[in-house]
Amino acid sequence: MAVELLISTDSKQSEELAQNIERQNSLRQREDQKTYLQAIEIIDKKYTDINNTAVMVLSSDNWHQGVIGIVASKLVEQYNKPIIMISVKDGIGSGSGRSIADFDLFEALTTIEEDLISFGGHKYAVGMTLYQEYIDIFENKLTDYVRKNMVSSQTKATIPIDSHLEPYDINNRFVGWIEKFAPFGSGNKRAVFYTERVTVATYPYIVGRNHLKLKVIKDGVDLDLIGYNLGEYLTVLKKNSLIDIAYSVEMNTFFKKKTIQGKLIDIKITG
Repeated sequence: MAVELLISTDSKQSEELAQNIERQNSLRQREDQKTYLQAIEIIDKKYTDINNTAVMVLSSDNWHQGVIGIVASKLVEQYNKPIIMISVKDGIGSGSGRSIADFDLFEALTTIEEDLISFGGHKYAVGMTLYQEYIDIFENKLTDYVRKNMVSSQTKATIPIDSHLEPYDINNRFVGWIEKFAPFGSGNKRAVFYTERVTVATYPYIVGRNHLKLKVIKDGVDLDLIGYNLGEYLTVLKKNSLIDIAYSVEMNTFFKKKTIQGKLIDIKITG
């Protein structure tokens, strides 16, 4: 359909094609968001000790196979763990996996291929099929391999900062331009920004198992933030605290309402 739009010389046809593409893209984004939120819920319930979790294997019979790779990439950014997401249908799981820097996920699968129907991919992105009843066995063997072969330096994420950013520069147009670079993943990371001396505008609180929510303000402009697995900061962050933040920005969809949200990566308390 996209190719048809590019080569179309009929304005009416072009408009219809553009509208259809926009509708399909909107549906895909909603499916992405729904799957992402469901995956977060599973992680919160299944992995009670994130710091000592080597790899995450998530499965559901409600997931569309076409979006799990994109969602897995988002979760790798968030948790800095190899992630496998499996869509189950009629007893067969179709999985998509993404890895962290310098850990060869494809090599890991070659050591447990006897539990898979098929697999393929490369160092950072893999796909596989397996019988549903083998998912737990697969996860146990993969976890054992990752624990034995991943060095500690691979699990200590460094934070490459792309640019300094001020809250007054963040708006729908700015975030829209960032989203044009999607899909994000190991070879195409979402931009990370750094802002100094923002004020905590509200009392921070925890959502889910260990996710930090807060609002910051600087120069009269506020920004909602969420920090996945940053709940340990709750005890040291106070209203009116001054902090430096490393974060990415994205559109958050909640009950069909879109708002700009910063995804916290790290915090430095300065006052």
